[in-house]
Amino acid sequence: YALNGLVVIDASKHFDGLAAIWSANAILLCAIHGQKRQVAVASYLAAFAASLFVNWQAGNSALVTLFFSIANIFEVAMALYLLKKFIGTDADHFDARNLQRFVGIMVFATAMSATLSTAVLSDSQFKAWQSWFLSDLLGMLFVVPSLMILRQSIRPRQASDNGHNLLAEFALISCLSAVVAGGVFMQNTMPVLFLISIPLLIA
Repeated sequence: YALNGLVVIDASKHFDGLAAIWSANAILLCAIHGQKRQVAVASYLAAFAASLFVNWQAGNSALVTLFFSIANIFEVAMALYLLKKFIGTDADHFDARNLQRFVGIMVFATAMSATLSTAVLSDSQFKAWQSWFLSDLLGMLFVVPSLMILRQSIRPRQASDNGHNLLAEFALISCLSAVVAGGVFMQNTMPVLFLISIPLLIA
């Protein structure tokens, strides 16, 4: 979490301070998803400490650092709660029945965290809100499906599943990611920052 955040924030300093994709929260969500409460609590605490360190390293004030870190953990916790409530822990999140709910949950969670994070900013609140919302949402739509589909490919799939269903799910997610990426690219001078998440994801 800390490594991902440091790399993204450092790269964003060269491009108006805007991160094209924030994938740390998406990675944390996948790591906690389906885990026991004790593991989840420990992961939240570790990620909160990492977020404090990353924001402090970025030169943010103590208040901004605190609110940004709270917003990051809130986003993941809210998304996981809603996923469990409306889709379930063991369900296939990306079939036709659950895909719309998955996207709606991610939009809501990132919008709420963006609102919380920008509450302490005095200047350029809308620009900061837009950057937080779009970069986090792109991370959720790009990284979460990639990791969860990889997890499902390792585990035995139900007999009713087939290659055509998996291909359709991947195509739908790709289209949604492309739409959000378009929004991100229009608000960045150099939108290729999202590419740095790929080697980190592979690692």
